Amino acid sequence: MTGAVIALVVKEPTLAIPLSFVSHFVCDAIPHFGVKDDPANGDSEVFSKKFNIILITDFLLAVSIMALLGFYLFPEHKWVIWFSMIAAAIPDITNVYHRIYLERYKNVPYEPDKHFTSRIQWSSTYKGAYVEAAWFALMAYIIFLNYS
Repeated sequence: MTGAVIALVVKEPTLAIPLSFVSHFVCDAIPHFGVKDDPANGDSEVFSKKFNIILITDFLLAVSIMALLGFYLFPEHKWVIWFSMIAAAIPDITNVYHRIYLERYKNVPYEPDKHFTSRIQWSSTYKGAYVEAAWFALMAYIIFLNYS
């Protein structure tokens, strides 16, 4: 949603898309929802059934929001909205490559300290869902202001 808000506020793709990408790191530094993951101690929920359900739900929600915003609410800005939302998700998409492909299929151990995205997520907990809910509401409000 942050990428969509940036696209709607900035409206210029050459600015909105890179800003959306950077926004991911800013949002990662804010306390947010996350699962336990400490491979050094064998404590990882990344491949659990619970994590997969969360991942699929998150993906379906994002695609639904992309469709709602691009097809129904802001069709004149759909491309900048979609590309900005994708740009904002790229860091997580690359993390999937590391966690699933390299770790699971190539047996390359995941070392969180070597990944910038892991180091900046200093407060990724279940309680972070409250922060995410508030952030979601704020982003929805800004989208509503742009629609009115």
